[in-house]
Amino acid sequence: MTKSMAAAVVILLLLFSGCAFFIVLLQRDELEKDVQYFLIKNKIRQNVEYGSVSVPLSDIVTLNDVEIRFSPYFSFPNKIRSFSVVSYRETKTIPSALSVSAKGIRFKISDALKSRKKAPETVIEDLAAFDPVSGIFTMSLETFLLSGCDSVNADADIRYAYLPDAKKMSLYFKIKDGCLGQWQFGVSLDNISNEQQGRLAAAAGHLLKKGDPVQDLRDFLKGATVTAMNFSYTESKLVTGYKKYVDSLYLRLPGQPSPAEIDSKGIQSIVSYMSFSSPHRLRNTEIARKIADFVKNPETISFQSKAGKKAALKALRGNAFRRLTELLLRLDISVQTESSVFGTL
Repeated sequence: MTKSMAAAVVILLLLFSGCAFFIVLLQRDELEKDVQYFLIKNKIRQNVEYGSVSVPLSDIVTLNDVEIRFSPYFSFPNKIRSFSVVSYRETKTIPSALSVSAKGIRFKISDALKSRKKAPETVIEDLAAFDPVSGIFTMSLETFLLSGCDSVNADADIRYAYLPDAKKMSLYFKIKDGCLGQWQFGVSLDNISNEQQGRLAAAAGHLLKKGDPVQDLRDFLKGATVTAMNFSYTESKLVTGYKKYVDSLYLRLPGQPSPAEIDSKGIQSIVSYMSFSSPHRLRNTEIARKIADFVKNPETISFQSKAGKKAALKALRGNAFRRLTELLLRLDISVQTESSVFGTL
């Protein structure tokens, strides 16, 4: 190759590189406008701050250094390193598929609790009256805090799919944190109208603006049928930390069994509670034993509904925990425990 030919090649490469860089800048500018338009259109511009917009090869758009400004009734410091829209699709102008990913979600649970703006004496009274069993379900944030998990630095993935004509929807959530562990939840729903799926988006908006999406979620699930469900949790420090809290609460002495673990009497109590909704005592006993095994040696526990089983939400009765129990039993849920593959974060 002559010097002139080499120079020509270098010049062409520089030109192509310059054009590519210019195209990326234009694309980034257009995405910036699209992001601003979306936030303004949905009236959440004041609730979302971000440092920059990037254009990854595998994603549609990524927002960097994001901060969510919740409603004044539920506001606390938070930061998200990056928030990516991985994929998005519409069917007849209706959102039919969405996949998003968030990396480095950072906040303190103690700050989230303070944002409730309760009087200090009320907070102390709540913690003093905390029940180690029912409190897990009624005071989740306090449970995390008592387990030693205050500073959160998590990654999360969310997937959504909706078939408007069939009125079918599937949702999937995954979150992974060094203390809270790894949580995965998937559910398939039937009989979800277009109006109902709109309430799901409204719930997200109200969480940002008013701090209370409960009514929107009720409207979203009204008349829905659960056709499949799965959930898994992989331990990091949460369950172990909570057991230490319970041990100290009941002044456990060395060599004594942990009061946080489920003994034979506790297993029978769980079986009796479950059998109120379903008479299959053998199946219920197996589930209770699996849960007891996990609490004793927390690694990974998973719940999986049986194929073909369905449960209409409107048919469930009782308080929230009773309805959840009945839902799982109607879906003929199975429970498995296994050695942890989560590792150290």
